[in-house]
Amino acid sequence: MILDTIENAKAYEGLHPGIDMALKAVAAYTPENYETGKVELDGDKVFLLRNAYTTNDPAKAIFEAHRAYIDVFYMVEGEEIIYVKPTA
Repeated sequence: MILDTIENAKAYEGLHPGIDMALKAVAAYTPENYETGKVELDGDKVFLLRNAYTTNDPAKAIFEAHRAYIDVFYMVEGEEIIYVKPTA
């Protein structure tokens, strides 16, 4: 897991072409130009799922794990607490 700010995105260039594409795309968003919806960057291989939501109470949170995909989270506005734990 990598936790950082978008200002440091260049430090992760070259990790994976899909990550490069996603970080470049999300860096352009601001609260003023953000719209929800799916944006395909490379078909079903790389895409953005732009959402707007109210965060849940941590007591109601559910665990999720990804073994086939990589998630790149970018908070355009607001804040969210994300708990992490190794899948093992």
